[in-house]
Amino acid sequence: HFIKRKMQPKYKVDEKVLCYHGPLLYEAKCTKIKKEGSSYSYLIHYQGWNKNWDEWVNDGRMLKQTQENFEKQRKLLNSHMAQAKGNKKARKDGRKGTKGGSDSNSNS
Repeated sequence: HFIKRKMQPKYKVDEKVLCYHGPLLYEAKCTKIKKEGSSYSYLIHYQGWNKNWDEWVNDGRMLKQTQENFEKQRKLLNSHMAQAKGNKKARKDGRKGTKGGSDSNSNS
């Protein structure tokens, strides 16, 4: 027999969490919880952000605030910054020698 257990939310109101916003993790706080069918949604407030950024998310975007998860946050940020720096350099290098807007090698 399958015993139905009442599913409990993974996080609590006022619990501090890490939450994905785009590719990065940010410190946040769960301010409300609502049950949607068989799962829960959490209203997240990102610490230090205007409340206009508050949003409802599922627990797939949230992590407990543990040392291991703070390390994951740091690694994601470092990786993102290195990638952004690389993209900026690539764009800069790609523009070299394009002054004047015409192709100097054309014979038309």
